Amino acid sequence: MSSKDASRAGTWKLAPHGRPQRPAALPADGLPNGLAIEPAGHTRYAADSLNGTVWAVPVCGGTPKVWLTGPDLAPGPKAPLTLGVNGARFHKGPGG
Repeated sequence: MSSKDASRAGTWKLAPHGRPQRPAALPADGLPNGLAIEPAGHTRYAADSLNGTVWAVPVCGGTPKVWLTGPDLAPGPKAPLTLGVNGARFHKGPGG
């Protein structure tokens, strides 16, 4: 979730009939835009469109780590929208 309030920025989970929980915080200056869970179900990947970063976030909570970043994922300087990496998914499973 994107929020200027650092206590709200991050990934959230909603249990049926439960309260929302934030297992991991992400930078408040980012825009998480797209999530993918790896096949074993332990890590969630979050694409950050403003920071040009893909975060690896433990599903059960913990500290997110930068998984991938670089100029190809960053917002384009001449793009009409200043957004970079947009979405995440697994393609053909592990090793594919």
